[in-house]
Amino acid sequence: MGCVTTPKSEPTVTGAAGSAQGQWQGKALVRNWKTGKNAVLMVDILAREPAQLRMEITGSFGVHIASVALNGGEVNTVLTQEKRFVSAPSGESALVRLVPVRIPPNALLAVLFERELSEADWKCDRIPDSKLPAFCAHRSGDVAVKWLERNGRNRRLKISAKEADIEMVIDEAKSKVEFNDDAFRLTAPNGYKQERVTSG
Repeated sequence: MGCVTTPKSEPTVTGAAGSAQGQWQGKALVRNWKTGKNAVLMVDILAREPAQLRMEITGSFGVHIASVALNGGEVNTVLTQEKRFVSAPSGESALVRLVPVRIPPNALLAVLFERELSEADWKCDRIPDSKLPAFCAHRSGDVAVKWLERNGRNRRLKISAKEADIEMVIDEAKSKVEFNDDAFRLTAPNGYKQERVTSG
């Protein structure tokens, strides 16, 4: 009888700081305090430093909710259920049509790659004897990020804001996809209403 070996899974987060790329899968519980509604969402994420991010978000039974693409200084979001295409500069208001949490996409990149958040915008408490953050609050007072658990690449964290909070569990994806620039571009589907969010 021959020997059977289990193939090693390749890491899906690779590269040097500032130019790394990664792929994650996760689940998010969104509590919207304004509407009183909760939603459990599945999230697939691609990211490439310094400023590219793609998220595919689905709900119950695989129903597509949204696609989000950050490419440099611009964020585009396809809201499938509303048939709406939203574009915005990559600031604190970039994702508010998706969820009422004012967190800039570059902060999400820092969280994904375990980079330090900008000291100009965030005040962070770190784990003792570590550079890893345990809790970070935006200096505006509008949003905070708390790391609830870390187990290797698997992380559980909570993003809290005045109108909603998001509790997420994310881990490296199990299989790699090919990275290309088209992954970080979205255009308005036919028949979708287009909306522009201004900064602020």
